[in-house]
Amino acid sequence: MKNLDQKTKDLISAIKETSEYQNYEKASLEYKNDNEAQKLLDDFRKSQQNLAIFQDGNFSSEELEKERENYNNLSNAVRSNKTINKWIKSKTEAQSLLSTLANIIGQDLDLVFAPQKKSSCCG
Repeated sequence: MKNLDQKTKDLISAIKETSEYQNYEKASLEYKNDNEAQKLLDDFRKSQQNLAIFQDGNFSSEELEKERENYNNLSNAVRSNKTINKWIKSKTEAQSLLSTLANIIGQDLDLVFAPQKKSSCCG
């Protein structure tokens, strides 16, 4: 097991040397240092949740339209924010790298991992 632990640490070190991981680390730092981008993304996520509640609830069409307009405005602002876009893109690329590695390991061990799905307890 000690040998496996060392090889795991070696793999982690190799991952940290990839451009995907380094780009993610750099973009994450930029995002963490950009309070405006953090607030914008947080506001967007809240608006996204609110819009879902408004669409499912018994709210007036005027209230729904106001929330939809707020969501659209925030969505446009998020799309045009370079810090957020760089962070999301780099995160997606790093996750893709890890997914590829997991698939390679799974195939070589004949333990192919099923894609993770969000579902209820029973299917």
